[in-house]
Amino acid sequence: MPLRVIDLFCGPGGFSAGFEAAGFEVVAALDYDKDAVTTYSANHKVTARQQDLKEFNYNTLPDADIVIGGPPCTQFSTAKSNKTRNVLDGILLVQSFLRCVYAKKPKYWIMENVPAIQKYLPSQIPLRSIGIDEDGDFPIPTRTELIAADYGVPQKRRRYLIGNFPIPPATHYDPNDKSLFLPNDAMEWRTMGQVLEYLPDPLNKPKAGVVICIPESASECRANVRRRQACF
Repeated sequence: MPLRVIDLFCGPGGFSAGFEAAGFEVVAALDYDKDAVTTYSANHKVTARQQDLKEFNYNTLPDADIVIGGPPCTQFSTAKSNKTRNVLDGILLVQSFLRCVYAKKPKYWIMENVPAIQKYLPSQIPLRSIGIDEDGDFPIPTRTELIAADYGVPQKRRRYLIGNFPIPPATHYDPNDKSLFLPNDAMEWRTMGQVLEYLPDPLNKPKAGVVICIPESASECRANVRRRQACF
């Protein structure tokens, strides 16, 4: 049986798509944005639910092994002007996500956001500060900042993840990194030029022998590149 997943602040479904590709079963998806819910529902087996999650009763959701989600990051992002940022609004949504984890008690959970959120999230959070009327603390066992390029994405985008989950080993590395402890099968960061080289021209028939695939490992991806297959 595949592990069951709840996706909060699901947006159009990027987080869910990754878990579904890895063999997990998404059993519930929620977001406040109507267009995001429509897009999600058109592209996934689960029909997403339009819902304001600030005061939502998470006990009404089905049981799940994993809770994932990315509360809106605009209130923490350094790309947003300090004059228009309202950190409190962002914190309220983060608190809501944590209440879901507390209510559903999944085996694993992952919340992703921008790195700037680190200063607002200690490793232990009082339960009452997230709206739980009980004594005690909410622990955050795993806190890590990851770079998308380290996992094959042609983008040096940094994201901050908290939760209870194993940190995946990097599959790619910065070619300027002179470390002696790189994974044996790691490849250099992928560039956008390399990706575009393998994508078929949308106005013409694809080149003979070009195959788009989703590799299961870095070594498989390297082998596919040698065979002139694009790997994403």
